[in-house]
Amino acid sequence: MPFVLPRRSAGLVLGVVLALLGLWAAACGSVGEPRPPLLNIPERSQDLGAVQAPEGIVLEWTWPETTTEGMPLKDLESFFVHAMELSSNAPPNHDVFELNSRRVATLATAGLAKTPSVGSSDNEAQDQGPGPGQKTRHVLEVSNITGKTLAFGVRGESSRGRSIGFSNLTVIEVVTPPGPPNPPKLTVESDAVVVTWAAADNADFYRILRSPSEPQEFEPIGDSDTLSFRDKAFEWNRRYLYRVQSLARSATGEALGPLSEPAPLFTADTFPPAAPLRLQAIPVPGSVELSWQPSPEADLAGYRILRARDDASLSTLPTGLLATLSHNDATVQSGQTYRYAVRAIDQDGNASPPSAEVTVTLP
Repeated sequence: MPFVLPRRSAGLVLGVVLALLGLWAAACGSVGEPRPPLLNIPERSQDLGAVQAPEGIVLEWTWPETTTEGMPLKDLESFFVHAMELSSNAPPNHDVFELNSRRVATLATAGLAKTPSVGSSDNEAQDQGPGPGQKTRHVLEVSNITGKTLAFGVRGESSRGRSIGFSNLTVIEVVTPPGPPNPPKLTVESDAVVVTWAAADNADFYRILRSPSEPQEFEPIGDSDTLSFRDKAFEWNRRYLYRVQSLARSATGEALGPLSEPAPLFTADTFPPAAPLRLQAIPVPGSVELSWQPSPEADLAGYRILRARDDASLSTLPTGLLATLSHNDATVQSGQTYRYAVRAIDQDGNASPPSAEVTVTLP
């Protein structure tokens, strides 16, 4: 005999099935409006700059991070560098540049991304090169463009050939590159390191650079229109390296020339401080009160007292190095005449000339 579900149970099962169907339909929801596919057009770079350097015209710009739709940029295939010769220093508008510029370089981003940095291995190269949000660099030769004023622009393009257009346009006047300076000559004076050098061809002025030691980077410390420079920001008893860079002026800025070979120097302090001023000696019962003005040297260590009786030669009193501006000499005798002087001593042991002498007779 077949199994038959009771009438009441059959109705219950049917209700459950219908409820589940309703929940499924609600979960599916209604079909929305179809969205157009993303165009993935690279955003334009906005910080293109150009500098004339010893290796050529150095162009730098930031690799775009997003598309024109605000999405992360993942499909950038190439950069195209264009140039246009100008008759003035004013950059053209983008429409004029688009029509009249010519392509001077094509850079595949795959090749740029795999350029290893200094000291990295080939396995690290793909992580060390430029990418979205990072600086990208390209160098153009100047041999056939010296004396010209050029506008440059960079255009990024996706793998599907899509581009929004050129970056900002930068203008540079290309001048005759300055020649290399000879290694500078260095002289230590009491208040400065004096750097001198011979003139370099086509140089309008010079930049002086200094490094405290060989492995460290050279930092510019000043410019000079002459053939000398006084470095007053040095420290005593340190090793330095100095270099000089030649530069030429242009209507759009400066052209960097080569750096000289480094010249080493040790800043030994062999310069004595100035003699103390206004030494005074006042006799009091059983002693002489001495006082003087402070020495202005920053590396002053202290003072020494010199004394002589009558016409004898001055000799240093065994007081040690005094840090004060006064001293009571109680090693004197009544009725005797004494002559006094003071020397200033710096932290390297350099002694100043004696101060002007003073004479005192004890009662």
